[in-house]
Amino acid sequence: ASEAFPTAVSSGHYAGIKHATPGQRVMEAGEPVFLDVGANLHGLMSDVSRCAIVPGRRNPEVERLYREGEALYRHGLEVLTATRDIGAVSSALTDRARQSPFAEDFCAGGWGHGIGMALIEAPGGLFVGKDGALEPNMVIAYEPMFVVAGLGTGVVEDTFLVTEDGVEPLSRLPIDSWSAAAHA
Repeated sequence: ASEAFPTAVSSGHYAGIKHATPGQRVMEAGEPVFLDVGANLHGLMSDVSRCAIVPGRRNPEVERLYREGEALYRHGLEVLTATRDIGAVSSALTDRARQSPFAEDFCAGGWGHGIGMALIEAPGGLFVGKDGALEPNMVIAYEPMFVVAGLGTGVVEDTFLVTEDGVEPLSRLPIDSWSAAAHA
């Protein structure tokens, strides 16, 4: 496989910048890390994001952000299992985000996009106010998130196949990529 897009890796106070280019700065213990990667395998794209914490020191505020991002992700998956209506999923994610201490940092502009032979394809961006439904056999990159400037990005992103019964994950990475390292 090759990259579907330039890999984004950011840490420290840059971890709230979603598409930063990796640099030479040495990461420090307890810092948040944001990773966004995608593969292109025989013309088919994937898109996955995970958050991490550099081992060696706990960072309770970053841990809280990551827990909220994971809770938002899981809530939306429950809704996607019940309905594929884009507006209903958008509303459910917005309602859940409003209950979060990071409500002001919710990226209401979109919670994912279609993906396949192009990085963004039908049904396009998935956002509040968009009409329509996800249809079986569509593939989506699902990425509801909180982005907090100076703190980090709380997100779990995976690529999913839309099925008659909900969605099926096409990526197999663990969802919690941060808590074990945070306590190391």
